[in-house]
Amino acid sequence: MVETLVVGGIFTIISTIIIAILVIVLRGAKKSDSVIVVRQNGEQAMSQMVRIMRFARSLDVPCPLIDSSSITVTSVDLSQSTFTCPTVFTYPNYIDLNGAKLTNSNTVVVQSCSFVCTQSIGGSPIIGIFFTLSKVNSSGAPEGDAIIPFNSSVTLRNISSD
Repeated sequence: MVETLVVGGIFTIISTIIIAILVIVLRGAKKSDSVIVVRQNGEQAMSQMVRIMRFARSLDVPCPLIDSSSITVTSVDLSQSTFTCPTVFTYPNYIDLNGAKLTNSNTVVVQSCSFVCTQSIGGSPIIGIFFTLSKVNSSGAPEGDAIIPFNSSVTLRNISSD
């Protein structure tokens, strides 16, 4: 009888340890998934903004520009691209390009967003892009949270002088 109780106790201890390890691994996987979702959304939005701005023909806002929530550039084919940050940083929101979402408002929320423009005398304008995204966490569990800041600066290469 004592031997059965000892074996049962050892089995209980081993089972508890295995379950605790499994819970930790699953939480880590959920956190990793959250970070991946936020990173993919941010990198995709940033790459589209950088690509369009880099080859813009003109900048349709005065430079220097400090902490603006939107910026408009005109491309070589004379089409305009307006990038707009949300004005309210609550769910749902997204970074906008001419009415199209650059971030998935179902999975991420924009926490902060701004554009800055600087220009040295005789130089090309440099646009700074700054935004922070966080994962929409419907479960409320801390492992579902992920907040990542993104920033880049873009030198406008094709600025025309006319």
